[in-house]
Amino acid sequence: MTDTTQIADTIRNQTLEVIKQSQQATVQAVESWAGLFTGSTPQSFDYSSYLESLPDPVKTTEQIFDFSEQLLATQREFVTNLVGAVAPVAEATQRHAREAAAAGAATAKKAS
Repeated sequence: MTDTTQIADTIRNQTLEVIKQSQQATVQAVESWAGLFTGSTPQSFDYSSYLESLPDPVKTTEQIFDFSEQLLATQREFVTNLVGAVAPVAEATQRHAREAAAAGAATAKKAS
């Protein structure tokens, strides 16, 4: 692994760890906040019919993230194919640049 790759991996891992810690703190804060309202809902209103009409939040969240994973996988495949399609052009350009540099060096050597 190159130094650049190691640095990128370290930064990526540290960033993900900070995000996870922040998310955990947020969940704990929301749980504490929600705990304040447990049992304090007015009994005069029947929420059951309203709540039954809402989609299951856990299932909805799973569906959204499943879709996001599929979308990301599709994007990854697209970019990989795109880079693969461009790779021969990049390789040819590098080869031509090396050949031109070698020819220029040979011409310069003959001229001196």
